[in-house]
Amino acid sequence: MSTLGEAVHDGCVQTGFDIELEEVERILADAGVSTSATTGVPVRLRVRKLHVTGTKVLEVDDADLEVGAKPAVAVPFDLGWTPADGVNGVGSERNFRGKSSVLRFLEWALTGRCPLQPDVRAWLDHVEVEFGIDAVSVIVSFAVAAGAPSGTVVQLTTTGVTQRRIPLGAFDGDVEFESLMGALMLERLRLEPIAMWTKDQEISHAWPTYASALAVYADVLDPVVGNQGVLGTRMLQMFIGTRWAPARAQAQTALNAVKYARDQAASKAKIANELAQTPLAAAESRVAAARERFASFDTAEPDVDAVLAAAAKAADAARLAQEISLRLTAARSAAVQVNDQVRVERARRNTAVEDALARRFFNAMTPTVCPRCSSAVTEQRRQAEGHDHTCSVCSAHLDLDAFAGNVVVASDIADHAREELLAATAHVEKGVDDEEPDTDILDALLRAASEANAAVAAIEAEFAEAEQVRRDAEATALAAQAGAERARERFQVELELARAEGALESMRQRARASSPERSDAARVAVLEAADRVTGTWLKRDQDPLLVNVSKEITRLVRSFGADNITSVSLKGNANMDVHKGGTKSGYSALTNGEKLRLKLATAIALIAHGHRAGVGRHPGLLFIDSPAAEEIPADDLQIILEAMRTAAEETSMQIVVATTHSSLLTALLPPGNALVAMGDDFVW
Repeated sequence: MSTLGEAVHDGCVQTGFDIELEEVERILADAGVSTSATTGVPVRLRVRKLHVTGTKVLEVDDADLEVGAKPAVAVPFDLGWTPADGVNGVGSERNFRGKSSVLRFLEWALTGRCPLQPDVRAWLDHVEVEFGIDAVSVIVSFAVAAGAPSGTVVQLTTTGVTQRRIPLGAFDGDVEFESLMGALMLERLRLEPIAMWTKDQEISHAWPTYASALAVYADVLDPVVGNQGVLGTRMLQMFIGTRWAPARAQAQTALNAVKYARDQAASKAKIANELAQTPLAAAESRVAAARERFASFDTAEPDVDAVLAAAAKAADAARLAQEISLRLTAARSAAVQVNDQVRVERARRNTAVEDALARRFFNAMTPTVCPRCSSAVTEQRRQAEGHDHTCSVCSAHLDLDAFAGNVVVASDIADHAREELLAATAHVEKGVDDEEPDTDILDALLRAASEANAAVAAIEAEFAEAEQVRRDAEATALAAQAGAERARERFQVELELARAEGALESMRQRARASSPERSDAARVAVLEAADRVTGTWLKRDQDPLLVNVSKEITRLVRSFGADNITSVSLKGNANMDVHKGGTKSGYSALTNGEKLRLKLATAIALIAHGHRAGVGRHPGLLFIDSPAAEEIPADDLQIILEAMRTAAEETSMQIVVATTHSSLLTALLPPGNALVAMGDDFVW
């Protein structure tokens, strides 16, 4: 197990987060946090040779040309320079004579990222720079066509008198050039990418960031370390050689990434929960309603056998009632027939009586004329009725009985009609045909009707009793079926309740799933502990180093002519407290001239510290552009150059200064260390 892993585990336990040591190690490894201290061993970077060719296109004044017109003149150039260790100078007496562009040539070859103006870039044909990385020579050589670079990077090795070029890579275009130099320089200078979390993403700052910290520009004085404010602290930790600086940067970046992911997940979960509140509330309402309905049911289970028995009994009662109903219908039909015969017989008898009465009535008449043709009835024909017994009107045979008397007696007529009826009827309807022949038909029919009506009444009573039994049986069966149906309904409600509860639980599980898991909490806890632990260890290692570097900065800045500054305290956040004139102020409150001196002093102090202590990651190469542009007169610049030369002699470093004070460079530096143009001349 690692030292950092054990310390982080102890930190988690102290804060109340229970976690296994193996899980701590796994989380640190997954987050890319180094669990061991790394001591930076400085690798020396030097510029050995510079060779640039091309054709400048310049405008010149000509009195013979029209006003405002200037001719373009093509001027080929071939720049070659071999800087030495220590302080080197590139100077011209006037601005825009190519001094700063010499530094830009070196920076382009060093980083693969071109800082030149477009017009200058278009003039170039070929650039070749030889760098010394410790004892190894690396040559960057590229052609420039239409401003686009294409070339190779080789390592120069010497065996005896034989030199060999070992290809390290080739490139075509800006992107490939920068990528190749980034990978090569990080590896050769033993530098690690600086991980940073910016806004919503992790950014790995690599070689271009380190390289930008190797330059001091008079117009870019903030921050005090490097040229990018957010990286000042990281650059300081790397350059001063703090052992746990890489691990601290990795832990902080990983922690910020995890927190960001957690916050994003929490935000999404919050939105999802808010969106889910309505369906969740609806699901809870459905569950509550289903539970209420289910509670309203009787929990007793129905007796299936009793339900089936009641249904069977009701069916039997209905079948019996149907049979009795059919018998009743037949009995009623028979009674109707007999009652109809009674009515018919009575009607027949009434008709016979009425006919007899009419005949006697009409036979008693003495017609005088024919009722149809009005012919007179003669006396002779009337007399013939007595002996011929023929009608005086129509000569038909007369009914002599009709002449029995002139007075009609009802009882006589009835007796006569009865006799005629008995004579005409030989038998009676079924039911009375066994009676004696002389039995009165009407009496027989009346007896049969009475018997039929009595049978109907008896069957009706039987049917009423059967109907009551049927209704009772059906009521019992319906009640049993209602109980069974209620049980089925209760089962359906129970099923609905189970489904509603399942849907509600599923929603709640999704809500719980969208909340941060323990794994997220474990990562946060481990990385927070790693941040605290590495921060403590870094401060413990860094504070003594900062004290020593601060003393060196104070000595250097005073040697640069800022003797009003009595002391400087460089802090771990790459800021500083500056004591001058009996007061304390911050770096941001100083004048530009004071800032420039302090920034130069800080860069040189960090290089010197790394050289003496054998730690730190500053490669010992420093570019300084136009220091006199910021309120530094020639006398003060001379003091600064002399102080830098002394520091460079004491410490292994290479400084390249670009300035318009060419005379100072030639006066202070050896001839090989100065690349200068005098008067109106161009550096290249």
